[in-house]
Amino acid sequence: MIKVLQLGNDDWSKRYKIPTDYHWHFNDFPEKKSEAEKAKAKTKKKKRKGYDVVLVTDGATLDTAYWNKLTWMVDPYHVIYMPGVEETLNQAGKEFLKCSAAEKMMEDPQVVIDHLENRYFFGQSGVRMFPTNIFLNESKVNEYEVLDSCNLKVKVNTHDQWVNIGSYRNSLYIDPKRLIKLWLTYRQHNVQVRLRIFIQPAGTDGDPDDNHVLTIDSNSDKELYLPIEPSDQARFACVTIEVKGDGDLTIGLLHSRWGREGRGEFIAGGKRIVNMEKREDIPYFFSPGDLKPPLTVYFSGARISAGFEAFPLFRKLKTPTLLFTDVRLSLGQFYADDDDFMGKAIIKVIEDTLRKLGFTKRQLIMNGTSMGSYASLLYGGQIGAYIINVTKPLANLGYIASRGRLQRPDDFEAIYDIDNQLVPSLDSKHLHELDERFWKKFNKLDLSNSRLFVGYMKNDDFDNKTMGRLIKSPAVKNSMQFTYKGFPGRHNDNRTIILWFIDRLNQVLESDFGRKY
Repeated sequence: MIKVLQLGNDDWSKRYKIPTDYHWHFNDFPEKKSEAEKAKAKTKKKKRKGYDVVLVTDGATLDTAYWNKLTWMVDPYHVIYMPGVEETLNQAGKEFLKCSAAEKMMEDPQVVIDHLENRYFFGQSGVRMFPTNIFLNESKVNEYEVLDSCNLKVKVNTHDQWVNIGSYRNSLYIDPKRLIKLWLTYRQHNVQVRLRIFIQPAGTDGDPDDNHVLTIDSNSDKELYLPIEPSDQARFACVTIEVKGDGDLTIGLLHSRWGREGRGEFIAGGKRIVNMEKREDIPYFFSPGDLKPPLTVYFSGARISAGFEAFPLFRKLKTPTLLFTDVRLSLGQFYADDDDFMGKAIIKVIEDTLRKLGFTKRQLIMNGTSMGSYASLLYGGQIGAYIINVTKPLANLGYIASRGRLQRPDDFEAIYDIDNQLVPSLDSKHLHELDERFWKKFNKLDLSNSRLFVGYMKNDDFDNKTMGRLIKSPAVKNSMQFTYKGFPGRHNDNRTIILWFIDRLNQVLESDFGRKY
């Protein structure tokens, strides 16, 4: 069910076929409701306000105040306009298209209408399937080694034939009315890889002949769409891995994500940084906001369900915003890797965005919580951001692993997988070197034009050393401002710290950039 607003002279609902589950509004902005409808709305559950899609067609016109209001009633990248219409709009209408990152319509109107729900639905979903859940066909696998919970290494010789080496024990859920795309993380030597997907409607045994082969091009960074049309009914998919060649294959995570027919990663407008050598990706999303300073950047924390975090918060602030989310491993990888590929790529995205907006580093605010604090501190410092605003800072990734057995038994075991990607061995020497690698970089940063706000947990059971090392850091001592506050409790005990984080952000936006909230 999607809500569509069309602005223009010609009501498309009278010319084209509109799906029955579309709520179509023609020039109905602001919406005109009777007193009875208003009274009924008050008794109903509070629903998400605004529109899923806005179509700006020939003859569209609104007063300046209404264009400004509409900007915040539809998400960016959810606005489509007909070619040439931008020339006929008033200045506020043109600004609306810019702030909405509107897309020029390049398809027949009926095609656009038919695909609106597939492309501009509300929400996001990302599911990880682990290689440790693969039931191996040991008669076809010469050797195998479990490297960690997210990586399985196999040695094969298929004699130049495609061979099924295993199936995932857990089936993949295919949501109603959603397209599914897949991305397999793997590294190979002289081995080709493909997936065979068996489709099973809910409540049935399925038909073995109803299967699809997805051949993976190791040189392509494109995710593979499951070639089935969206359905009103839930379905399941059994996934098998087939290989061809004589060599080694390290199987990582299989990512299943909702697709939008090329309109974005997770949410409309989302993009990806892809390390093709490792076939790993970090999605990011730019929201234009009001296109006025500053640029706010936010790094998501650890997430079981892959996707972006804090979009509603930053949308409400109306600032241009970059969101990053680390979808690697089971919860993320602190936006780090052993060769700094991701760090350099993230910095490039931020600096390119600043340049396109015409902003300076004095108009950059870096934000992060928990896992996201690592990236905000390090990359924010390397860029020379004006504000670095973090809570529950984690910088000593080796120390977190070394104290896990006694301080955090059976909690955040993902840290061992994370560190396994960053150091050759999980012994005390390499874990210590991992931490020193961070501080060696951080202590050399020039923070003389940066202000730091840090909220920390006084009894942090993950990393209780980062705060002390920040206080002693020569880079921090040379910063413009260093404000910090401690909150009682362990790492995830006290949500008041998040309110403090938001308050610092609001404070800076109001005092330094003249925004009012």
